[in-house]
Amino acid sequence: MKPRFVFAVLGALALGSLSLVGCQTGGASGNPKAGDANDPKSPDGKPAGKLTELKIEDKKVGTGPALANGDAAYVLYAGTLANGKEFDSNMTAKYPFVVIVGTGGVIKGWDQGLLGMKKGGRRRLSVPAELGYGSVPSEKIPANSDLFFDLELLDIVKSGELDIVDKTDLQVGTGAVAEKGDKVSITYKAYSPTEQTFEEQKDREVTLGPAGNIKLPGLDFGIVGMKVGGKRKIRIPPAVGYGPGGDPSYGIPANMVVTFEVELKKIVQKKAVPSG
Repeated sequence: MKPRFVFAVLGALALGSLSLVGCQTGGASGNPKAGDANDPKSPDGKPAGKLTELKIEDKKVGTGPALANGDAAYVLYAGTLANGKEFDSNMTAKYPFVVIVGTGGVIKGWDQGLLGMKKGGRRRLSVPAELGYGSVPSEKIPANSDLFFDLELLDIVKSGELDIVDKTDLQVGTGAVAEKGDKVSITYKAYSPTEQTFEEQKDREVTLGPAGNIKLPGLDFGIVGMKVGGKRKIRIPPAVGYGPGGDPSYGIPANMVVTFEVELKKIVQKKAVPSG
């Protein structure tokens, strides 16, 4: 059973209210945003695209739970036209694109084509114009264009797991146990779903618990229970992490899943125990 950590702020950070990264209705930038896909015909009234239905090809099947409507998907993608010309890609980005599946925040071809993917999976979508941008052109995508996407699913946050922090012990310590209220010294590395580091700290002193100074509730929760000398991987979903605001100082976009690898160096000061 995964540890569950519930906060009063979850209502305000409900995943259904996640704002999509760089949203521009109609896909003017080439991003797979929702647009007007109701008229796949060219000006002469004849269909311009050759695809008649969505085609899904799994290049690699991932592991774990499958994507369903309402889940958050963290995706790398490259989009091309029928002639092979690439119109958009985030394959080399530090952070993936966030999609709430089945909510209409992206083109229909994505809402339908992402379903069933698993973490680590790679998939190619061949999207007919009527499930893409239809008759709405952009600078890089002509009207009534069939679109082709290569996708890699880096992570998933299931719709019912907003408050779940995953903790994996890489090395169990042998010293004292960290408790709420303790002041501890930690060394850590924090990285995005693309496994690119965005922060590293050595021998940082922090105080645990509600009265402490760790800004991320999920990180605080993940450290409690560690023993001195131990190392732990802590995966933090957005509702108990950086939330809908992200962190501009580190370039972290809204609603991003992050992972910390933490080593508990020592307990600087144990929590005060009331006398009597």
